Amino acid sequence: MSHNSKIDNLLQNVQEKAKQAKNNTELLQSVQLLKDFGGEIKYKFGFHITFAFVWLAIAIGNIYYVNEYISYPDLLHFSLAAVGVVISCSILGYVFYKNSDLNSLNKYIYQKDTLQDNKLKYLSVDDPLFSYLKQNFKKEFSRGNYKRYFEKAFSSKRSVFREYEFQLFQFHYVNQRTETYTTTDAKGNTTVHTRTVYDHYNRYGFVMDFDYFKNIEVKSTGTVIRHQDFKTGSIDFDKTFTVGADSDLNIAKFLTPVVVEAFNKLSNSLSGLNLEIDSNGKLCITCTNSSIFISESTREYGIEQPNEFYDELAGFTVLNKLEAIYDFMYTLNKQHD
Repeated sequence: MSHNSKIDNLLQNVQEKAKQAKNNTELLQSVQLLKDFGGEIKYKFGFHITFAFVWLAIAIGNIYYVNEYISYPDLLHFSLAAVGVVISCSILGYVFYKNSDLNSLNKYIYQKDTLQDNKLKYLSVDDPLFSYLKQNFKKEFSRGNYKRYFEKAFSSKRSVFREYEFQLFQFHYVNQRTETYTTTDAKGNTTVHTRTVYDHYNRYGFVMDFDYFKNIEVKSTGTVIRHQDFKTGSIDFDKTFTVGADSDLNIAKFLTPVVVEAFNKLSNSLSGLNLEIDSNGKLCITCTNSSIFISESTREYGIEQPNEFYDELAGFTVLNKLEAIYDFMYTLNKQHD
């Protein structure tokens, strides 16, 4: 069996074991297979790349020959050039594809380890919660004039004075627009064209039950339904956020000085920060930061260095943005419990 075939079999076994892993210990067992391999975990494509560049040189040579020395269509040389381009591009594409598989497995294992470290479990986007969010947080989840949907979600539990469940999600939306552009031909004539452009965006969120208040909006982006011309006295807060509530009294009770400073601190960590509490006491925090469930830290090692990768995964990966939300919710619960 060739070296590359052995690598294929190894990575397939690692991937299957990693997908089945239910905890960090089982995930580390998948990386142990890499440690036990006993050889270099890297595809060897020296021959493939050399062969590809030989055919690329043949293609370039035939194109040059036709341009320089032949004044009539030459099917033979054009055919050789075409074959050379196809073969070289196919080989180089295959090399890129196999190496990208290696990198994808690195990312998958590291991300799964991060989720397990932080006790986050996958949650189906078909869960009734997400229909509820669309219905009860219409301003937030009506973004996108072309398409909108929840792409992924997670659930977990946390203890702040009491144990509570929460969910994290990624909400993807697409805006469609038409733009014009001009082209100029060789004679200097310009033509105006139109094309449809699709702009893709993501919002990331945190959801939990919060029974202390209802109908509260604190937003740094978008509009509020029950706008209140309420000033907290904090220059940073009043410049960043628009607030909404049933009454001035309700928003004043919610936005204590300590909570206002907690909002300021959280907005330094999360971009596009919005918080809403609906009429049923469901709290929803949204932002543009994917790192609430994707690690910000740079992965130092990968499956190419199995011993170091194993030790890296054996440690704990902190999700700093998620920790910032935890700190905020601790303050919110402490102020209103």
